[in-house]
Amino acid sequence: MRRLFSMLAPLVFLLTVSSAHAETLLTCTHQMTAVEAGGAGCAVTLDVTVTNAGVSAVNFADLTAKDPFFPPDTPELVKHIGPLAPGESVDITWTVPTALSPEQLRPGMEIPLYMDVRAVDDTGAESLFELSSEGGGL
Repeated sequence: MRRLFSMLAPLVFLLTVSSAHAETLLTCTHQMTAVEAGGAGCAVTLDVTVTNAGVSAVNFADLTAKDPFFPPDTPELVKHIGPLAPGESVDITWTVPTALSPEQLRPGMEIPLYMDVRAVDDTGAESLFELSSEGGGL
């Protein structure tokens, strides 16, 4: 039994270390700063702050905006950020096409921003997750 434990202990430690590095924690806030009419919808300009709230550095992250902004026939819009040390933030301005009309995006209205995220930390481990940011009215 002692020999079996001595053989398995390094494996358990290795699995624990690997999973700890694969957990990337990003947080996000946004503010809508402009709405411009055009075509079937409008373009919304957002000031977005993304913070690395994890314990590992993030080499890079790709943020892909999702509903409610994109009409079904609009290609994906991706923002590339990084590197981010733990606790560090980055501010980006993002103009996103939307099927919503300017009337639907009235001043004071809060619109959530949903993103799919692909992040790679300083060990090369990749994380895929969804990130949301509430708020952000004009």
